[in-house]
Amino acid sequence: MDAPRIIATAADLVSVGESCRPETPVVLTAPEIEPGADPHADTWVLVATPTVKPMNAHGGIAAPGEPRAYVVDIDEHGVLKRARVVQVLQVGARQVRTPGQIGSDAMLADPELRRIDALHRPDGDMRPLLMEDVARVDVLREGIQDAIDAPHQPLAPAVVRRLEHALDALAAARLELEDALRYGDSCELARLRIVDDDRPCPARLGDVLVFLPDSPGAASGQVQPGCRPHAALAERTLAGTHIVARE
Repeated sequence: MDAPRIIATAADLVSVGESCRPETPVVLTAPEIEPGADPHADTWVLVATPTVKPMNAHGGIAAPGEPRAYVVDIDEHGVLKRARVVQVLQVGARQVRTPGQIGSDAMLADPELRRIDALHRPDGDMRPLLMEDVARVDVLREGIQDAIDAPHQPLAPAVVRRLEHALDALAAARLELEDALRYGDSCELARLRIVDDDRPCPARLGDVLVFLPDSPGAASGQVQPGCRPHAALAERTLAGTHIVARE
């Protein structure tokens, strides 16, 4: 896979296109913004990236949730199942942090799309979702304050008083959301509500493995990864639970 390239001229686009096979499909992507980019600056560029997408059973690009095509290889090491892919040329708008330079990462420009993407993160880290909620509260507070401070004074005093109460409530809500960020990346023991001591995890990736019996005294059960504090809490409070040594 090639690195993304800024397309400033027709020659740039031709150059990227020549690096792909003639039948390569062009895929338009949602606009992106690099973290730290000035939302008021005119630093938008067109970016093209040769990459791959998962293939569906008909040989096309698999849509979200659509079954993917796989190929099975058999060698001396056994059976290897891997996803089939389609080469594409991905093209989309991107606001860069540094003019003329593509940063290492970017997020979706549309806040609603960012929230959907954050809600379904495969690693379970919900901090990006909570940060989007903090940003939404900030936008709402700014809009209300603008209405209160408007030079032509469109609001009656009774309205202003109630909006000022709403601003106080939103300020309190923002503090709660910021506090929730400490718990946004939790270990499986906390996320699955196996334990709850209102203590943030020192790390999400499981430092230890914990055996959880189906019922007290049962030999069968499940093994879940957890941070050390929550693993110790589970071992102390849940009958038959114990930490499993890693192989």
